[in-house]
Amino acid sequence: MKKIFTLCAAILAVSSVATAQEKYVAISRDAETGVMTISDEFKAVLPQNEDGTYGDVATNKDSRGSVVVIKTANVTLECVGGSTPADVPDDPTDADGDGVADDMTSTHVDINADGTVNSWTDIKWQQKNQGDINWAWIQGTGNPAAEIKAEVIMTDDIPATYWVNDVEYTKYRPAYTFYQPDGSLGVPEMGLHFKYTAAVAGTIKMGVWVNKGSRKTYVVDGTTALPIQYSFEGYVNGQNTKVWDEAKGDSVSVKKWLSAAEVDSIHMTNKSNIDSIRNDAGVATGEVVDINPYIIGYGNQPSWGEIVFEVEAGKTYYAFCESTQLGFSYFEFTAKEGSAIEEVKANVAEKNVVMFNILGQPVSADYKGIVIKNGRKMILK
Repeated sequence: MKKIFTLCAAILAVSSVATAQEKYVAISRDAETGVMTISDEFKAVLPQNEDGTYGDVATNKDSRGSVVVIKTANVTLECVGGSTPADVPDDPTDADGDGVADDMTSTHVDINADGTVNSWTDIKWQQKNQGDINWAWIQGTGNPAAEIKAEVIMTDDIPATYWVNDVEYTKYRPAYTFYQPDGSLGVPEMGLHFKYTAAVAGTIKMGVWVNKGSRKTYVVDGTTALPIQYSFEGYVNGQNTKVWDEAKGDSVSVKKWLSAAEVDSIHMTNKSNIDSIRNDAGVATGEVVDINPYIIGYGNQPSWGEIVFEVEAGKTYYAFCESTQLGFSYFEFTAKEGSAIEEVKANVAEKNVVMFNILGQPVSADYKGIVIKNGRKMILK
């Protein structure tokens, strides 16, 4: 929890240099009722239903998609949701000329040969929960990618086509250029991704849902476009433990929260994630190498828990999954020891104190030196 300093009327000098910690919750769920509550930032971009709940189609679409900006004392997070090219009917007109609109049930993706998308699906922020545990998350839409092109749909080595007004057209589908861990394609320019920028150095713990366990999960340095190291702790589907159920009078199997070390162990014992190291003679040495370092867990099992990574002051980091969407629940930020000054809140009846020096004493706007204002360290000259 974030610590709060209380200043009495006869304000005492208090050292406010300490490790700051703050948490933002995007969505929560009542364990008894199952009712999910989303944060004000997400409410602001979603329509409200008559029953007081919120819909899922974003109302703030622009050239970047739907951007939800979240700010705490030390962290700015941009949640960027995107879209995908829409499917449209193959023939909405009278192709055979009989004067009757044809009953066509097949569709094609509304994308041209040059990659131009004519119509897009809705951008959504969907509210979800893992059914057998209380773990809620918000999941946006759109594949995180550098760009989108078109490729021909082939059926039995023949290009698929459709007809409109006696004209035959080739069917295309979107071909995404996904992020490459060598940084050669930069960071995602479209689709769902999360951008963190911290004012000070520290650690971010991000609550996530990784639906497709066989897809890579990245945290990327926005400056270099290279992935950085992170750890994951939480649930991996299929990893269970036995607990006693008082009502049933018997032990039952439930999902087990795994430590980062346990997740790594599961990852490294799965054959799809490792390869044997061989000597010059081609003989296995008994050592293995991780060939899928960005896959959490194993196989195609979903995971939900916390991605933990280090950030530097002033730098931007991207979190996303390869060719699928990453669910977001919350984040916690802990500043590196000595790198931040705790937010100071005044509880003074006589004054409306808004700025403090580094000893926690109230100062006026003409003060010169280091001050704390709204939880941020500033230098007044």
